[in-house]
Formats: sequence, C-alpha cells, structure tokens
Amino acid sequence: MTQKKLALIEKGLRGSIQKQEKVFFDNFITKALFHRAYSLGKKKNSL
Repeated sequence: MTQKKLALIEKGLRGSIQKQEKVFFDNFITKALFHRAYSLGKKKNSL
C-alpha cells in the first residue's frame, strides 16, 4: 500500500517536473524565434 502510494507520488512529481520543463523549453524557443525575427526585421528596415 505505502510502496504503491510512494510510487504514485514519485510518478506525479516526475510528471509535473517534465511539464514545467516542456513549458519552459517552449517559451524559450518562442522567445528565441521571436527575437530572431525581430532582429531580422530591424535589419531589413534599416537597409
């Protein structure tokens, strides 16, 4: 019973950590792409 409960808690924690990492990674990629597009746009406008 307790072993099963611990396993479930561990699984839940691992799942939430993975979700947070994925969200952080998605945000990072979005920001990087946005920044790149923004700087490319600035270069085009200045030319």
